Amino acid sequence: MSADDDINALIVQAVTNLSSTESGPTLAELYARTTEGGTELASSLDPLSILSVLLPLRNSDAQNWIEFLGRCCSAKEVVLAIQEELERITERAENDEEGENSGDSSGKSTLVERLIALLLLSKSAITRLEPRRRTPSETLKFTLSELRQALEAISSRAKPSEGRKLLVLVEGLAEDILGWVQGLPAITRDEVAKCQRELKSLDDHALLNFRSSLRCDTAQRALEVCFPRLRRVGEDQNFSDNPDAQIVIKRITRYDAALLETLGSTPSVISVILLVHSWLSSMSTPALSNLTPFLPSLFTMLQPASTLHDDALAFLLLFLHRNQTTIKTEVSPDIIYALTPPIVALSSAHPSPSIRHQAFRVLSFLLSSGPTQLRLQLLADLVADSEYPQMRVAAVGLVKDAVLEALNSQSESRANVFGTPMFMRVFGPLLFRPSPPDLFVPGTKLDLGEFLDSPEPKRLTEVLSLYYVVLLRDKGNKTGIRDKDMLSTLDKNLLNPLREWLKVAMEGDRHPSSADDHALMPLVSLKTGLDRVMEARANL
Repeated sequence: MSADDDINALIVQAVTNLSSTESGPTLAELYARTTEGGTELASSLDPLSILSVLLPLRNSDAQNWIEFLGRCCSAKEVVLAIQEELERITERAENDEEGENSGDSSGKSTLVERLIALLLLSKSAITRLEPRRRTPSETLKFTLSELRQALEAISSRAKPSEGRKLLVLVEGLAEDILGWVQGLPAITRDEVAKCQRELKSLDDHALLNFRSSLRCDTAQRALEVCFPRLRRVGEDQNFSDNPDAQIVIKRITRYDAALLETLGSTPSVISVILLVHSWLSSMSTPALSNLTPFLPSLFTMLQPASTLHDDALAFLLLFLHRNQTTIKTEVSPDIIYALTPPIVALSSAHPSPSIRHQAFRVLSFLLSSGPTQLRLQLLADLVADSEYPQMRVAAVGLVKDAVLEALNSQSESRANVFGTPMFMRVFGPLLFRPSPPDLFVPGTKLDLGEFLDSPEPKRLTEVLSLYYVVLLRDKGNKTGIRDKDMLSTLDKNLLNPLREWLKVAMEGDRHPSSADDHALMPLVSLKTGLDRVMEARANL
């Protein structure tokens, strides 16, 4: 056995001995011997044969060896070994294999940990390459492609802390490689641009796959821009001071601040993310007047399984708020039709209360940004038969906003259907009656407990509030809500049946003894709302 084979074989044997009772030189002893032997012994190492046995180990001796390979071995051979290991990680991840006996207690590294180690190794090896027959961009192309595939393959396995670390490492790798390229002798501007495109593609993949690991809270920040009173108590940090936001902001400035000028003309998911971070950090205010080019990206980001809700909602909040307060142009009905279903789903069913709230604010902005006839139609659909019961309740508040906006409008040139008899013609049958209509009819079997657990008490409370407010505000009877026939119809369909049923339900000897005061609060709210309505009716 030659001296070259000897050191490589000894390293492999030392790794094997870790799980056996065999004796022999340890990794630490071999490392000390090699580092003392100088460049001659280091040059005898074969990265292709030893990286594969070192990478699965989770100990400092293996890490020392991997770092040594990156510093002292042939850069070309190390890069080839990296490519081989990246392929292996991608294959195992796609086949849902974590690696034999890997995990916290096994001493074996996970696939994510191996990728982290390879990124560190790439940083030291690639920047030592000396391109000869191939250009730098050709040299980088295959390795960066393998990195992109590996990042995507392990994205679902990474913990938030690991995802953030991967983003930081990719950022550092891209920065170092770009510096290496720019420092090469006789490098052309065109070649630098080609390398930048390759590095940008790597950055894009990392950001798409691990953006959810960053706690930037862009939607909350956007909400506070639109509604300063919603700013969280004690929060005075500028968005650009957020360490996680800095990761994205630094990416923008690395390639060229002029990049921002092109994002609106070539929209993508990455464009949305970068524009939001630029907007919130006050780097620039995008000159966007049309959502249509962004529709495919936004639709993708708003899907239930997406991890990019935060930036999509932030983008829509910022755009729609500015559109209403400064530009004041109508959003295309096609945009509103396309975005309403996923936003309704998020505001109704997302597990995070903050995301539900942010999505509901977007929905309010979106519906009020289009033609009033379309707003009427979509709100009618939501209060009539939404697949989400909670949205039937919440949408009543959106109807209230719409009719008050119409009643408060001073414009005579632009008719708002919410301030006309059309309002009661459409919403009278949909809102101002119980669901089902015979709910409070004497003889209908209505279990009090089931009723209190249903969304109907909240919906009726919101409806009574809407009715009360419109009665008071519509002094000119623009909506027809004060017409005698309308008053009589509402008495018959809602107010009288509800009043009679409440009398019975709220008598202590008529409701189940197990129903405590807290459980009966919805009835109290209904009684309060009904009393206010009847008082307002008496003063007409």
